[in-house]
Amino acid sequence: QFVQNRCVGEFAIDGAAGPFRGHGYHEHNWGVQPRHSTAHWLHFWSPRASGVVLSCHYDHGLPHHYTFLWTADGEKTLISPAEFRFDRSEPLAPWCVVSPDLHLAITPLSGHATRFRIPPLIAYLDVDYYEQLLAVRGRALVEGKEIAIEGMGKLDYNWNRW
Repeated sequence: QFVQNRCVGEFAIDGAAGPFRGHGYHEHNWGVQPRHSTAHWLHFWSPRASGVVLSCHYDHGLPHHYTFLWTADGEKTLISPAEFRFDRSEPLAPWCVVSPDLHLAITPLSGHATRFRIPPLIAYLDVDYYEQLLAVRGRALVEGKEIAIEGMGKLDYNWNRW
């Protein structure tokens, strides 16, 4: 995973066009997942810090989690797992991510959900996936110093059974 990559380009959306400058994120995943997996991924960018917060259950239900924060002083590891208070029954409601050294208030700006089931043909196939663009506001506590976070983010949430 690479964060704070400089991006420069042009956009064209709904008849509007123009240049953009900013930071981007690139991620690539591969591998085989077990019959059931869940994942909460939050990526966020702000002027003072960028971060990735992950809380997953892969590999036959074993937890996999980490929280990283990137600042001008380098990469910091925060306490994990963080608690994601995202409610998939109300995906556009505000929610938060909390841990002893991180508190982020999340406001969904836009998003989409995909639900894919094929019962009774393949009764065990059930994929529930959400992706959101977010406003992120809060703070991280790193080595006794509070770092303000106010920026943008992206949520990937999935609950899969196959």
